[in-house]
Amino acid sequence: MDDFFPFRGLRVVDTSQGIAGPSAAMTLARYGADVIKVEPTSGDWSRHKGFNAERIAAQTVGNNLCKRSIALDLKQPAVAAVLRQLLAKADVFMQSLRARYSGSTRLSARSTRH
Repeated sequence: MDDFFPFRGLRVVDTSQGIAGPSAAMTLARYGADVIKVEPTSGDWSRHKGFNAERIAAQTVGNNLCKRSIALDLKQPAVAAVLRQLLAKADVFMQSLRARYSGSTRLSARSTRH
């Protein structure tokens, strides 16, 4: 195991939004994990807070370092299937969805386990 990248080989799907979840996922990515950030098509809500003249939020840039990303409308059943495919190959699923929202996407602890 590489001392600088102890999480190399770990696959993470991150649907969390805001500050804490994306920051934790970024830390995993910085230490070698393969992190895929899944955002709604409107973007993580933190993308719209505190941006500069170029309309880029510094917090978003920092929290998405070393991550791959994809925008998905999880309320569409066919699109939610893409997330399920990602989850089938993941070791870790990070989320911060409110119960009401996770219900509308039909994502639950039981449905995301493999």
